[in-house]
Amino acid sequence: TESAGVLTITGTSYQDNLDVRRNGANIEVTENPGGRTRTFVASAITEVNIDLAADNDDLFVDADLGPVVSIQAGSGQDMVEVIGSGAGSLAGLSIDGGAGNDMILVETATITGGISVDGGEDTTDVNTGFERQTFDNWQRVLGTSGQLIIDDGSTAPVGGTGVAGANAG
Repeated sequence: TESAGVLTITGTSYQDNLDVRRNGANIEVTENPGGRTRTFVASAITEVNIDLAADNDDLFVDADLGPVVSIQAGSGQDMVEVIGSGAGSLAGLSIDGGAGNDMILVETATITGGISVDGGEDTTDVNTGFERQTFDNWQRVLGTSGQLIIDDGSTAPVGGTGVAGANAG
């Protein structure tokens, strides 16, 4: 749904497979399998909030989308991918992996606002789960008060200020 510039995408208690992309002047949200797509005018969207809820979900977000993107992966072993072509940017990015062992991938993304990545509260059983965050070919241009926080769920968050360049992470 969209209200006052905020696009809210809510998953189900079942396994969701969602694709959020920029397509010209629009933002498209596609549910897979089945390919049901909803289209929103990109210039009307200032923020995208995604809550995947429970179960093992897959989410792809186009890093060229434009607005601030906030992702709550919820419980389950989730796969969250934020990948761009380098043609655009995100105004900010926040990812909370939630409970469960997740894979979070940020690649070829320019993020002009704040970044927060929290792997969530995860198990340490290496036989049943995967907990990994990968940051490849991305850049974050930090302002004078910009901060980058990455939390893998196992230790205190690591933070810093300055400019994070390609292949930082």
